Amino acid sequence: MSIKVMNLVRTAVMPSSTDKLVLMMMASYADDRGGSIFPSASRLSADCALTARGLRKSLRRLEESGLLHLLERSTNSARRTNLYEIDLRQLGRLSAARNGAETESRSLLVDVEEQGNDVPPSRNTVPRYPEHGSANTLVKENESLKANAEESDNRDRERHVAALQRVF
Repeated sequence: MSIKVMNLVRTAVMPSSTDKLVLMMMASYADDRGGSIFPSASRLSADCALTARGLRKSLRRLEESGLLHLLERSTNSARRTNLYEIDLRQLGRLSAARNGAETESRSLLVDVEEQGNDVPPSRNTVPRYPEHGSANTLVKENESLKANAEESDNRDRERHVAALQRVF
């Protein structure tokens, strides 16, 4: 369990709360470099209180966004679980977008880069996805998400007030 990776997930700006929950559960199984994640699908489904289909959809979205990399596929005959790795660089960008600064994520990334020499070769050969925008783009997206959340909260408040006025 890596508290560092879990903190990055906690502070990340993500469009889906389900994806954030799944990524948080994956981080709870990760080492400090974001790797060595291999819980079974049934374990993750139970941890996240999701159906198997909901979990698969969330994992696919995380892979497509570049936050999660599938390193090894399970085979039916060996009954092995998938091996995943969290992309700490991409996660650091999402965390920095929320905080408006990259200090915490940079310190974690420096730690990971310093430890990079003893990473097994199979981990070094993982194909990386292209960059998903700059920090400025993510900050703008974060501001947009905050504005949408505030509007949604205001609408919810208005609905609740109207419902209470009808009751009383």
